[in-house]
Amino acid sequence: MGLRAKSKTACTIARIDPLRLNEAIHAGFYPCAPETRPGSSRVFNVDQIVSLRIYGVLLGLSLSAERAGAIACDAYSEFRGRDDVLMVVYVNTRAGAWHTIAIRADGLGKDLPRVAMIFDIADLRAEVIAHLEYERDNAVVGED
Repeated sequence: MGLRAKSKTACTIARIDPLRLNEAIHAGFYPCAPETRPGSSRVFNVDQIVSLRIYGVLLGLSLSAERAGAIACDAYSEFRGRDDVLMVVYVNTRAGAWHTIAIRADGLGKDLPRVAMIFDIADLRAEVIAHLEYERDNAVVGED
């Protein structure tokens, strides 16, 4: 099943306030959050925490919750469950449109534009896994 964490731990790893995340989810600003039932904690897998970490970084750059959520969830759709994705690049094309490009182990396959924001997915996964393993080894994974 792999490493997983409840919301509070996932938010700690992502460096975001759990209440801000809940507000963003309920406002529809973070649509890639894992599903949950009323009264149950949300449980995040490694890739979902990586996406949450990207969201936290973007919030730290003063992006709105709506824009940060759109970018983080777009990036998540590029690397979700794909171990061959090393990085996701958020690019601005010459026409002015923004979109994500996944960089896989076998190469990019596209020219990078002049303006880009790069998310090192392999490094973020390693960071999240290290946090989760530490939490697991200290018997606190998933505790709220």
